[in-house]
Amino acid sequence: CITEARLVSEGATASEHKALMSELKILIHIGNHLNVVNLLGACTKPNGPLMVIVEFCKYGNLSNYLRTKREGFSPYREKSPRLRIQVRSIVEAVRADKRSRSFTRDSAILNRLLMNKSQTASSPHFIQVDDLWQSPLTMEDLICYSFQVARGMEFLASRKCIHRDLAARNILLSENNVVKICDFGLARDIYKDPDYVRKGSARLPLKWMAPESIFDKVYTTQSDVWSFGVLLWEIFSLGASPYPGVQINEEFCQRLKDGTRMRAPEYATAEIYRIMLNCWYGDPKERPTFSDLVEILGDLLQENVQQEGKDYIPLNDSQSSEDDGFSQVASSIQQNSD
Repeated sequence: CITEARLVSEGATASEHKALMSELKILIHIGNHLNVVNLLGACTKPNGPLMVIVEFCKYGNLSNYLRTKREGFSPYREKSPRLRIQVRSIVEAVRADKRSRSFTRDSAILNRLLMNKSQTASSPHFIQVDDLWQSPLTMEDLICYSFQVARGMEFLASRKCIHRDLAARNILLSENNVVKICDFGLARDIYKDPDYVRKGSARLPLKWMAPESIFDKVYTTQSDVWSFGVLLWEIFSLGASPYPGVQINEEFCQRLKDGTRMRAPEYATAEIYRIMLNCWYGDPKERPTFSDLVEILGDLLQENVQQEGKDYIPLNDSQSSEDDGFSQVASSIQQNSD
C-alpha cells in the first residue's frame, strides 16, 4: 500500500499544528470510506513531530487533473471494451446500493471494482485501469466523479461531519478512477492561494461558499451542498475557475444573496445544470440532500452508459462572449423545473 505522510515541521506555527491535529481527530472520528482519503496511521509523540499517514493518490487533485486533460476531452469517445465493462459493472453496483438503500456504506461490489488491487485476479468484475493519463476523459468520467463525491459527502454527513471547503482542489484522484475527499482542516498556505479571498480579518474560499456562510458564518451539511454545486461547475468546465471574469468582492457577495448564479459551464447538459441550480437555492432547506444527489447522479450515470451519449446537448452554445458568467437564478430554476 502506497502512503502519504503529512507532518508539521519544526518551524511550524501553533495554528498549523492545531490544524493538522484537528484533521487527525476528524479522520479518526469518521472512519473509512472508499471516497474519503483514509487514515492509515499517525505519530503524536510528545516533543516529536506530528505526522499523519494517509492514502496516496497518484493523480493529484481533481482540479489540476481536469485541466491537463482538456485538450483530449471527447465527451462520448468510445472507451475500450474492457473499460466499458468496468463502467457497466460500476452501474450495477450503483443499482445494488439503491436497492439496499445502503448509500452510507461501501458496497462489496463497488469496493472490489475500484479499490482492492489484490482481488484483480480473483474477481470477474474487476478490471484494473493501469494509467489514467493514457485513457480519454469522457462524460462518463465526469458524471462518475460527481457521483463518487456525492457518495463520500453523504457518508460524511452521516457521520455529522461538515467539510466547509469542498472544492475540486480538495478532491484527489486515485487509481481506477476513484476520487477521494480530503483536507478536513489541513493547514495550507491560504495567503498564497488565490482561491482564498480576504473578508474582514480572514481569508475565505468565497466562490465556493453559501450565502449563509458568507454573511452569517453558518456552516451546515446544506452549505456543503451549495459548495458541491460549485464543484460540479468545476468538473463540467474541466477545471476552470468559478465565476470567470467576476471580481470577488462585497458586490459579488451581495449579488449571490440577491439571487444571481453562474451560467452553465461548457460541458454541462440540461440535467447537470439543473442539479447545480438546485444546489444553489438561497434557502438551505430547498437544496437537495447528499442522499438525493447520490440517487440523481447514480441515475444519470446509468442513463449515460445506456445511451452512450446520443442525447448530449451542451448548454453553452448560445452564450454570448460578452456574458459576465451570471444568470438570474429565479428565472433559470423556473425554466428548468417546467
